[in-house]
Amino acid sequence: MSQETLRREVERPVVDGFCLDLTTLFVPGRFIPAVLGQLEALRKSGLYRARWYGVPEEPAFIGAYDTFEEQVRIVSGSYLWGIVATQVPPTLLVRIVEGSTGIPFMSDWVTGNNLGVFPPVPLNSAITLLSQPRLIVDPGYVNVEMSNTLPIDSAQPQLVLLCAEPCVVIEENLERPRYV
Repeated sequence: MSQETLRREVERPVVDGFCLDLTTLFVPGRFIPAVLGQLEALRKSGLYRARWYGVPEEPAFIGAYDTFEEQVRIVSGSYLWGIVATQVPPTLLVRIVEGSTGIPFMSDWVTGNNLGVFPPVPLNSAITLLSQPRLIVDPGYVNVEMSNTLPIDSAQPQLVLLCAEPCVVIEENLERPRYV
């Protein structure tokens, strides 16, 4: 790679600062730009910040024909808008369900090859965008299940849930000066 090509790649502007994706090109009629367009109100409002939740926090093996379940506490009023999967083998099944309503985020179990890259490529983990951001309601729990369909222990899969979390607005209770 020449120095000039490298310089252009480094100086390339961040097209989408919310999900920190340098490769997204906004082409009309494409899925990813359309989904990111639905996040536009959240991103421009200044009332939400990016928050990522790792499931599990530390990757662990899932045994043969076993299922890993974890309940993640997410701030109520947040929006779940994407998933990043690392070390997820193609045969792993994943299901994410909103804890208080029991409504799944996807219509059925999703296979690992629909969520990420295996074997893991650190700089090439694609973001799986939901078709629209999903509001997390009180009490703010999301249930994540990962099921190994192989007769051997799977890799150490980990999902990262990408959320837009409401920012806390600090109000100052200072008395305003009066002008006469």
